[in-house]
Amino acid sequence: MTAIVTLNELRNIQYQQQKPFSVAIDNDPNNLFSCTNITRCLPGKRISCQGTWHGKTVFAKLFIAPKRSKKHWQKELNGVELLSKAEICTPKLLHAGTSLNNKLYLILFEFITDSKPLQPSDEAFAPDIQTGLLHKLLVTLAEHHDKSLIQNDLHLNNFLLANNLTYTLDGSDITEFDNINEDAACKNLAQLFAQLPPSHDKRIESALKVYIQSRHFLNKSICLKNVLSETLQQREKRKQDFMAKTRRECSLFCVEKSWSQLAIYARKYQSNNLSQLIGNPDDFMNTGKMLKRGKTSTVSIVTFGSKQWVVKRYNIKGWIHFLSRAPRPSRALTSWHNANLLKFYGVSTPEPVAVIEKRFGSFRKTSYIISEAIQCENYWDYLHSSQLSDNEKELLAQSVCRLLRSLKPLMISHGDLKASNIMIENNKASLIDLDAMQQHSNQKSFQKAYKKDMNRFLKNWEYEPKNRSFFKKHCYDDDESIKSS
Repeated sequence: MTAIVTLNELRNIQYQQQKPFSVAIDNDPNNLFSCTNITRCLPGKRISCQGTWHGKTVFAKLFIAPKRSKKHWQKELNGVELLSKAEICTPKLLHAGTSLNNKLYLILFEFITDSKPLQPSDEAFAPDIQTGLLHKLLVTLAEHHDKSLIQNDLHLNNFLLANNLTYTLDGSDITEFDNINEDAACKNLAQLFAQLPPSHDKRIESALKVYIQSRHFLNKSICLKNVLSETLQQREKRKQDFMAKTRRECSLFCVEKSWSQLAIYARKYQSNNLSQLIGNPDDFMNTGKMLKRGKTSTVSIVTFGSKQWVVKRYNIKGWIHFLSRAPRPSRALTSWHNANLLKFYGVSTPEPVAVIEKRFGSFRKTSYIISEAIQCENYWDYLHSSQLSDNEKELLAQSVCRLLRSLKPLMISHGDLKASNIMIENNKASLIDLDAMQQHSNQKSFQKAYKKDMNRFLKNWEYEPKNRSFFKKHCYDDDESIKSS
């Protein structure tokens, strides 16, 4: 049996820390809950975990905030009660009580076995499966709304799929609402769609048909217009919130800052290996597999067991260069920002792991961006080293064009769009070298940069008319100004 934990010990558990523990429910030593696996932790506030209670596997939520734990506990219970009364599929409530002298509030739910999250944008699924999952979500949401319930903080992680049933989780943001309020319903739908990458917006119309068929009262054309508009607004808000997180300490990212260095890294990569690399990036680069030694930048692959990371160092070429760069965000920090921006939008790029800025107070010096290594070649080398048929080359060109076209509605320009800055893995294209990338605030600025990007890209194929024709066919058929250049 795991040891009985104290309240202070619970409050000191950090984001991804695993700490098996037991608590006596209602202060009864014979009524123990034993945690075996922490699934989510908001330090000092709430712990969600899997464990055992009276010999059965359960899922538990522990509310540990010093002042508001009872309020959050009661809010969760109220939402669960609303779902149960409406007969909406949700994990069964097994027990709600207190522990540790009534300073810890907890709720135990049945554990849903063989479940998986409903992720209709998961690229591991075929398009028809993604569409099917999205439609399941819309049927569930329609059921909520039909029964006058609304989930005010709608997240994809609040739903589970098991035994062909969709379970609604997290009662804390379930409230009652006027179920004929079309505006509130449309905003709630948009909250869901805003969490999908923009490439999935083409599925919204068919998904709304499923929702409307379940509800029978919404005006389809008005609803579609309102949902599309609201989706863009809510996605922009989510983007702003997410990008702010990429530079501060939170559940997703860690920040280590001193007089001489700033390091930010994705919390999921937190490890001794990463700490060593952040502490001595140059040493690891020199002993790694060197890919590039240039005046402007140096690139190396660093290996830790089965893990490989690409480390790119942006070099300072001298005092004049130092003085010009020192007050500005480093190119590595710009790359970090842009890589996370692409990941937010679902645009393929190697996973950003960490960014490092060597500093003298607030002045930046050498900087580093660390990314996951992908086992592939850049597009230029792949195209010219592989024995590809014309049909295979055209299919590959289509993949590259899909990638480039995905940037256009986002008003994103790359800034250095060479074939060598596109990587090919399993016939899928990814963008790298993002320090010149920019998201524009107006169409005029974007169109100018976009045309420059595309013309630069076409220069790769200046002496290869067949490849050039593939790109004109698949990338530029709607851009006469670029086709004719």
